[in-house]
Amino acid sequence: MRLFWAVPVPANLGENIATSLEPVKRELKSARWIPPSHFHFTLRFLGEQKDEAVPVLCRLLAKTFPAHKAFPVRLAGLGVFPSPAAPDVLWIGITEGSEELRRLATDLNAALALAGFPPDNRNLEPHLTVARFPQAKPLPENLLREGVDFDAGAGRAQDIALMKSVLRPGGSIYTTLFRQSLQ
Repeated sequence: MRLFWAVPVPANLGENIATSLEPVKRELKSARWIPPSHFHFTLRFLGEQKDEAVPVLCRLLAKTFPAHKAFPVRLAGLGVFPSPAAPDVLWIGITEGSEELRRLATDLNAALALAGFPPDNRNLEPHLTVARFPQAKPLPENLLREGVDFDAGAGRAQDIALMKSVLRPGGSIYTTLFRQSLQ
């Protein structure tokens, strides 16, 4: 099963984000939009894992994160990966809370290494993926220019979760396997 670690976006913030994105959705009709219930900040993608890894990962989560506290997040600004000329992903930036997300990812990666999982050598660039593009076509020139002023609101990150991802033609289906509250 495909697994990843994430901080779920609080439901009230997810709904605010979806409402804020309505004008952008009208411009980007070809995008595949992520439903608000699936909004999350990815900390580490583990890829395919055997079923027996799940209890190990749940114990790891329970041991690693009790000392971490809930924290505020503010989302603003639109961007794309890899480039505006051929985008795969539309994301919202994080203007508050990115350092806390990096600390969670650092502690998670250290715990995973001790448990025998291979290291992740990529630097975490905290963001919230809100849409994917099935075909990479250049974005309207005004979108990212106006996206600098995009404000999606603020909320409080309160949990870290081990998530299962099932790929489907219409978009991934996510299931929370284990959730730990941040104090």
